[in-house]
Amino acid sequence: MAWNTITWACGHSEERQLYGKMTERDRTVENALNHNCPACRATKSADADKAAGLPALQGSEKQIGWASECRAKLLPLLQAQSDRGLVIIARLDAGDADGKASAEKIAVERAKWVDVLAKIEKIKNTTKAGYWIDGRNFSAAELVVAAR
Repeated sequence: MAWNTITWACGHSEERQLYGKMTERDRTVENALNHNCPACRATKSADADKAAGLPALQGSEKQIGWASECRAKLLPLLQAQSDRGLVIIARLDAGDADGKASAEKIAVERAKWVDVLAKIEKIKNTTKAGYWIDGRNFSAAELVVAAR
């Protein structure tokens, strides 16, 4: 364990106690040169989220910066799922041209997609940074299924 000065790409620096082999510590110090510090990442993320009309994330500066990047990758997937749901609901509302589906089946399917759209809106408005970090590798469908 040793104290190292880490200088970030944004120009900020900090003293940090690093553990592990010397090569791992050197890699950590060098890696910082390619990234902004957690405070700058959080500020940049908060500005981008505000411009996009998204609610501010809650957590530490490091969590907010990371979660904002995760959310930015997941939102287009959620939007595609939402668009798909709107198309399906519109088709169901237009009626079954073949007459193969009963009114009850159509109502059940419509209710399912209305629920999916409501869950997507709830997910988009989630402000807990840990939620976005934990779900960073999920698909839109997996996020919707996991939503309560």
